Parts: sequence; C-alpha cells; structure tokens
Amino acid sequence: MSITIRAFQVSDLDAVIALFQGAVREIASQDYRPEQIDAWVQVDRAAWEKRLQESETWVAIHHHQLAGFGSIEYDGHLDMLFTDPKHQRCGVATALLKWLELAVVKMGIPVMFTEASITAKPFFIRHGFQLIEAQQVSVRGQSFINYRLHKVVM
Repeated sequence: MSITIRAFQVSDLDAVIALFQGAVREIASQDYRPEQIDAWVQVDRAAWEKRLQESETWVAIHHHQLAGFGSIEYDGHLDMLFTDPKHQRCGVATALLKWLELAVVKMGIPVMFTEASITAKPFFIRHGFQLIEAQQVSVRGQSFINYRLHKVVM
C-alpha cells in the first residue's frame, strides 16, 4: 500500500472531520454505546480548525483519498490518530504514528503520551506504549472509559 503523509492544510478540515466521525461511528462503536458515540462525534468546526492548526497535524493519503490523520501537540501529547474505516488494518495508523514519533524526537521531547479509547488501546500497546491508568472522562454529558498511555521515544 502506497501511503503519502503530508502536513494538514485548512482545506482538509471538512474531510478530516468526516473521517473522524466515520471512524468513531464505524470502528469505535464496537466498544461504546450509541449515546456515547453521538456525544463523541459532535464537532465544533472552528474549534477543530484552531486545534489542528496549533499542533503538528498530518494527513495520510492513499490513491488521492484521505486515509487517516494524526496530531501531536508541542508537549508530546498525541491528541488524535484516526483512520478511515475503509483503510483500517492497512498500515495507515502505523505509518502516521511513526511519522508523529519522528516529529516528537525532532522537537526534542523524550516521551509522547495519549488518551486512547477502548478500541485504540491494543494498537498503542502493540506499538510500544505503556499503560499508565484507566480513567473516566465526560464528553457532553456522557461518561467514557479511556486509557492514559505513554511511550519513551528518545
């Protein structure tokens, strides 16, 4: 599979949001209730634009289609990593994660950390992240379990 990774552009915003919503609805729905999914997929477009522009955000392209995206903040926080459901288990998330790890190393940050969903936790563990703790979070009135994880990259 030929995957190209490039910097996020504002013109990608609507496609990135649609990919996020599709990934949560189709992939994460195996581990979360419908009302949790409905709360999770709500997006404030302006806030997302600001959030993605204020971090290192990268998109993965396969055959001229957006296949995934990921963002890392300047303190090593892996904020988002999502794959289009049609590209799941094809190496997209792995390619993006490797790219984001290199970005963290270039920033001189020794550890990257994230809060992973139940669905994503096994992926991160397979890629060398260590579990810190399970936690309860609230999103738009819905309670979720997710996992704080970290990985030493330097």
